[in-house]
Amino acid sequence: MKLEVKLRKNIFAETEKQTEKLEGLKDLQNVKDQIAVVKEVCKGLKSNEGEITYVLKKLVEIYITFPAKHQVKRVLISAFQSLPSQSSDYVVTELSRQLECIHTGCLVSGDLRSYIDTVAGLMDNFPLGQKCIDNQCLEILQNVSSILSKFLAENR
Repeated sequence: MKLEVKLRKNIFAETEKQTEKLEGLKDLQNVKDQIAVVKEVCKGLKSNEGEITYVLKKLVEIYITFPAKHQVKRVLISAFQSLPSQSSDYVVTELSRQLECIHTGCLVSGDLRSYIDTVAGLMDNFPLGQKCIDNQCLEILQNVSSILSKFLAENR
């Protein structure tokens, strides 16, 4: 029992370290430094498979917030694709949740283009992103349709 508690504490401490590294990722100006941090955290995912959901959530947030074609996104796609199926399923679920949050935020802020860019990014050579799109196909089509209607209304 004591060993299990000690292991849990070690895993929690490692998860917290990884999360702290990810929190500072946007502050790094050099893309190579950003990639190095992401790769280091992703290596840690494979060694701590028991308690990785919080770190995966942060990685998905980073994937969603970075601009299209950013090199960090390519590294994350590669890392997500190498995860075991249970973790991959979590990534797809979290991508879906984040996509819905972006849609809601776009409606409030008026930045409708970011939703379209995010959907396009999920389809860009990213099998888990495509799975997310497939799972929410009807909702995404409805959202895109409403966004296009708003674009047309604004440009008349």
